[in-house]
Amino acid sequence: MVDINIMENIQIKMKNGRKRILILMWKDGIGGPERSLRDLLTVFDKDKYNILILYLGGSKGVFSSEIEKMGYKVEYLKWCSGYSVMGRFKLLKKIYDFKPLIIHEHTLPPLTGIFIKLFYKNCKLIHTEHGPALLHSSGHDRLHKYLFTMEYFFYDLLIANSNVSEKALMAAYKIPNKKIKKVYLGIDFSKYKKTTRIKKINENYNIGYLGRIYNKHKGTDFLPLIARKLLDKGYHNFRFIIGGDGPDKKNIEFLCDELKVGHLFKFLGWVYDIQGFFNEIDILLAPSRFESFCISVLESISTGVKVVGFNIGGLSECFSKFPIVKLVPFGDIEAFSESIIFFINNPDTDYDYENSTKLIKKEFSIFDTSKKIQEIYDGLV
Repeated sequence: MVDINIMENIQIKMKNGRKRILILMWKDGIGGPERSLRDLLTVFDKDKYNILILYLGGSKGVFSSEIEKMGYKVEYLKWCSGYSVMGRFKLLKKIYDFKPLIIHEHTLPPLTGIFIKLFYKNCKLIHTEHGPALLHSSGHDRLHKYLFTMEYFFYDLLIANSNVSEKALMAAYKIPNKKIKKVYLGIDFSKYKKTTRIKKINENYNIGYLGRIYNKHKGTDFLPLIARKLLDKGYHNFRFIIGGDGPDKKNIEFLCDELKVGHLFKFLGWVYDIQGFFNEIDILLAPSRFESFCISVLESISTGVKVVGFNIGGLSECFSKFPIVKLVPFGDIEAFSESIIFFINNPDTDYDYENSTKLIKKEFSIFDTSKKIQEIYDGLV
């Protein structure tokens, strides 16, 4: 016989015929996870799911504001830090009030998932991996690696955003393959159009970077070295436009001054108009040390902007097939600069934008991503 209390609980959680889903984010930033969630929610079936989004730390930002305008309920718990005990009890209270069937988290501090499962063991808990597993699988940050290894043991499912991500989850945290589902990230292609930039005679080439300024992950400390190499090769008619912010901004500015390339760098801070950013640049750089996917590269291809990056992880898996993308051996500044020079000297590089756009829409559409995520939800409950 079925436990009557369990049946009553399920009926409460599916009140009005919609499945209750709680989505957890750490803070509203301008990174790939935040942009990906925003796009994902634009195509979710609101008639099928009752979704509450909780941001544990920080306050209202650009993407959470957009999500609210879509009609979703968004709340902010304002944790003082990722180690906040009081914050975790506030989260438990929200879970008790909302009574979700599924909790889907994207970026949580360590030991939060265990805390949830201790009190709500029948609630399905999902994690979407956005990159740390690659760092941990390579032997870095061992403390967090051990903490997440213990934590993910209690999870019902982990979602990898690439084959590289899937392998890293298994290697870093000893997670069995049956507990992982691969779902490529996607974007809403209606938000992106082919760039209209036409470089004028004697105008600088605009070389862009879009993302967190974080050396250990995004390899932003390579940018001044690349600029210096271009100068040493006799190229002077360029500038670097940096969209984003992060903990290593001052370090990058110091390195720029040390290498005497600071005059070539323009720091924009967080960029909210992504299409506008790509309209202003000729080449996007992706110097990441590790990457499970890379939303900014997908956005660049969708706008027809050329990309130079290191041949690592998700960049190689997902984007090496596109002629607009040149990937070079990791750490090879000479090859990196030569690829930039190739694009500078060959601005009209043959690139079938229409067919390439069809290909990326087929492989990385937010509609396909959304469909697969919803299938996962339905399969769990």
